[in-house]
Amino acid sequence: MRSSILNFVSIAIVGCWHIAALAASSSQFSSVWETEKTAQTPREMDVSAFIEKDSQWKIAEIEKRILTANQVLASCGLRIRNVYFHKWDLTPNLLRIDDIESTIEDITEKFYDGMRYTSQQTNRVTAIQLFYFEDYLNPHTYGGSVPLSVYGDKFPLPLQNSVWFPYNSAQRRKFGESQYSEEAHEIGHILTRKGHDHSGASNVMANSSVLRAPGFSSEQCASFLIPAHTAYIQSCKNSSEAIFPLFSSYFNSYSDKTYMNTWCSRNSDNLQKAILALNLASADRVKGLYITHKDKNQRLYPLNSRQPNSRWPFHAALLVDDMVLDMDYTNRPTLVKLDEYLEKMWGNAAADLEFQLRPSGRLSGYTRVEVFETFKNNTFPEYTKAELLAWVRAQGCK
Repeated sequence: MRSSILNFVSIAIVGCWHIAALAASSSQFSSVWETEKTAQTPREMDVSAFIEKDSQWKIAEIEKRILTANQVLASCGLRIRNVYFHKWDLTPNLLRIDDIESTIEDITEKFYDGMRYTSQQTNRVTAIQLFYFEDYLNPHTYGGSVPLSVYGDKFPLPLQNSVWFPYNSAQRRKFGESQYSEEAHEIGHILTRKGHDHSGASNVMANSSVLRAPGFSSEQCASFLIPAHTAYIQSCKNSSEAIFPLFSSYFNSYSDKTYMNTWCSRNSDNLQKAILALNLASADRVKGLYITHKDKNQRLYPLNSRQPNSRWPFHAALLVDDMVLDMDYTNRPTLVKLDEYLEKMWGNAAADLEFQLRPSGRLSGYTRVEVFETFKNNTFPEYTKAELLAWVRAQGCK
């Protein structure tokens, strides 16, 4: 199943290559693809796929590779659930990460610095980042795919959870039509934080390509459960994990389709429509959270807003289960639980506020007059701080 919201965001990133020069590049979210769930895959995780636009990689080929990877990951009861596809405009289109020892500083401090909005600020954006590009060097090296986890603490943690796939690789040509999966093999390095299997056994992580088979050993599957790495293997559909890539993209854009300053109602409406269109949460779990002072002549003074010294006649955000999605909260995309949000955004003043919960699909009516009219007429359920917290606790995570 594919859902697309095109041209809604561009995230600035910075590229590096072997001569340590810099180049402008950008990443643009294009679509989300959900793979089929089976009874053999009770555990799930999401990945982001960045496809260099001038490379020969096509989404159809990558989807086919992901499905092959899922056949291998199923041996551990795990599947890649959602793939967040991004168009990746890199200039030049050649990276050097095969000569890793001499380029760690470039990758970490130049290229990756610009990717922090999709991975570094929170390790919850997606479990793993997959980068698909043309080749490492000119002339072509035909180098293989590289999981940066094998270099351990030489890279920051989110970057360790990335894999780089050159189109012009000998591996791609050799295994393109086989049941062996490059993606499963490299993801295996990340999930186990180990190198190749030198035991002589036949499995996807075997050191010898002759011994590589489309499955993990029971020991390898068990190592996926190491506590340090379970944070990004989902045992159920967790709404905050699923929604964050979309929320982050909207937060870091600026348009009337995503986010604009002082347009809190419309911004929230844009976001809830996208959440529903992408099937990231059911409609009954997505609420519009409208906030006013009990004295409608009083303005709101947020303590932790994106724009310092803000003053608002009212405010609007989204509430999904117990998580607040407020694109005006802090200066970076942050999903926050309701109780923490009330404390950090409104402080003691929260006791003097009125809260209104609107069902998804009924967030329109963006002006001060329209919003105040709904409070006056009790159009939607209204709550004090204590009542709102109690209501959320009673709902639980569906």
